[in-house]
Amino acid sequence: MDKTTINIAAVQLNAKQCYTEKSFYSYIENIFKQSEADVLIFPEDISFCLAWVKEDSIQSLSIKSSIETFTSYILSRINLNKMGKWICDPKIERIIRRTFASLTKKYNKVAVAGSIYVERPNGRYNSALVFDNGKYVGEYLKQNLVPLEISWGIKGDYNSSPIQTSKGNIGVCICYDLNDPKVCMDLKKKGADYIVAPSSGWRPYPWYPFNRKTECPQIYRAVENDIIIFRPYFCGYLLPGLFFQGHSMIVGKYGEIIKESKSIFKQEILSWNVVLDN
Repeated sequence: MDKTTINIAAVQLNAKQCYTEKSFYSYIENIFKQSEADVLIFPEDISFCLAWVKEDSIQSLSIKSSIETFTSYILSRINLNKMGKWICDPKIERIIRRTFASLTKKYNKVAVAGSIYVERPNGRYNSALVFDNGKYVGEYLKQNLVPLEISWGIKGDYNSSPIQTSKGNIGVCICYDLNDPKVCMDLKKKGADYIVAPSSGWRPYPWYPFNRKTECPQIYRAVENDIIIFRPYFCGYLLPGLFFQGHSMIVGKYGEIIKESKSIFKQEILSWNVVLDN
């Protein structure tokens, strides 16, 4: 049987607020330029980078007022359903689609575009969109939600399958889904060649306690399903009170940690080869 080797990268993305579509495009393109990987996996909640973006004009909202507005939302916890509507702003999905369709075509790559919050006909979801050489090829909707997502009116979806691409069948799950053994088991049974788990990793401050036993379920899921798992996180500060922990990781089939990010503050690209049966 013929085999093909592909290189897959978990992108530990530095949290950054982009106020224009052009600046976001340039920011993401730098990752495409830096990596020779065939497949790029971005973190969960990449939409946070676009919280105050404008599609076709310079963002007029000052950084100071942006911080104050965002902090008031978080601290007050008032009208959380309205906040859910805010983070599901359709312009964010339009920008993500344009950016990743353009860059995957330009660099002939596959990308899992982290995750964003989207409005669908039957509700709001946390969605990971997948692109292959300029084409949108599918999405994964997060199944297991954290309490804050539920308060935002986000729904879980339980009908996922691997997404077929030119670089294998990608079993996508999102962050907390790794805590549910059934999610990875289903993806493997349905033909996933490898599993990717975009994650965010929010912390109130740097060096907040990190428990490997409870916060690295990818180790157990890899062993249970005899499959390699790529888990990218955000890192650094997005805004005061919004720090992301890093701890990106690639785990092998036997639960061995193949690669792990070295910094909780700096952007890193962790890559590894996966052999596919043709």
